[in-house]
Amino acid sequence: MKMVDDLKSKLKKIKVEHLIIVCALIAVGSIFLSTIDFSSNSQASSVEEYVAVLEKKLSNKLSNVEGAGKVEVLLSVDSAGRTEIAMEKKTTSDSSGIMFEESPILVSGKPIVLSEHYPAIVGVIILAQGADDIKVRMALMNATQTFLNITSDKIEILLMR
Repeated sequence: MKMVDDLKSKLKKIKVEHLIIVCALIAVGSIFLSTIDFSSNSQASSVEEYVAVLEKKLSNKLSNVEGAGKVEVLLSVDSAGRTEIAMEKKTTSDSSGIMFEESPILVSGKPIVLSEHYPAIVGVIILAQGADDIKVRMALMNATQTFLNITSDKIEILLMR
């Protein structure tokens, strides 16, 4: 009984403006959360597809290097990438001070995507039949550096059996 009375007295002390602001923030948050796809499978599969496409393209091109023979490529990435969403910033003021609100800009219920950043490549393993020839190794190294825009310390070239 005492807890109920305490709760009632605390609720009476809360200003109507604060209650409206909290409700508005909850509404904006629920709208934002409803637009986000939380299934990690879709994001993970898109990263896997991205990596698989790069591996296939690079394998195909490197196998055309003179003396390389058959080539297989394995890429390692550091994260799932990220997406930047257009946000709308609103400033409101009342007797309690200035409030800042940020919410996604929606079109047909979906947020506007400003940019998508693919995951960074952190390592490359190249298996090539012709990797025992230093000229072939250097050609594979240079081509991979150029194609992926990474440094040579992230690339390992091995002889394929």
